[in-house]
Amino acid sequence: MNFINFNNQVLLLEKSGAIIWPEKSMAIVSDLHLEKSSFFAREGIFIPPYDSFETLKKLKKMIMKNKVKKIIFLGDIFHDSKAYERLEASSKDIFESIIASCNVIFVYGNHDRFIKIPKIKFCNSFCYKNILFSHEPKINYKSQICGHLHPKIILKINGKRISKKCFVYSKNIIFLPAYGKFTGGLDVRNKEFSKYLDSSSIFFTIHNNKIYKLKNYL
Repeated sequence: MNFINFNNQVLLLEKSGAIIWPEKSMAIVSDLHLEKSSFFAREGIFIPPYDSFETLKKLKKMIMKNKVKKIIFLGDIFHDSKAYERLEASSKDIFESIIASCNVIFVYGNHDRFIKIPKIKFCNSFCYKNILFSHEPKINYKSQICGHLHPKIILKINGKRISKKCFVYSKNIIFLPAYGKFTGGLDVRNKEFSKYLDSSSIFFTIHNNKIYKLKNYL
């Protein structure tokens, strides 16, 4: 089990890409980017239209497995502010069942800044147990959990380049991987991460339905 201690709280890094806070029966997820495919379809770019259903099915399974009663969405849950309205019935049924069964806090992201969804509490950021939950990271802020940058690592194994989503764990910040099925990622060695990470940062990469701990990646 991939338990970590963050700001004196025990958290579990879940292989689906979520963080579980067992003591609070809480899950934290970020960057589902639901309805990304339908957004691109309007621009004449066609990708398989199953992203929302597959992502929500994975989310529902994770919630049931971990007996989650509370969930914090860290923004960009939808790819744009009209995406909720485009959800097909089967996907909307899953989403509605999730918000009906859990106490949901929805932190705005840059993609879904103006979205409106019935029965959901929205906020720009959320602070709990001295931990800041936000979509985008804050410079020099003690104890924050965020998304936005879609962290991934890139490895070369037997001459092959392998790119995998990962969690980033440092003393004062955790970055979640993008939870969405069709979301890309940014190599944690990119300069966008350099303001928040150092040589002590640890990376937990998701590969073949397992989590592997990496040090000294930077």
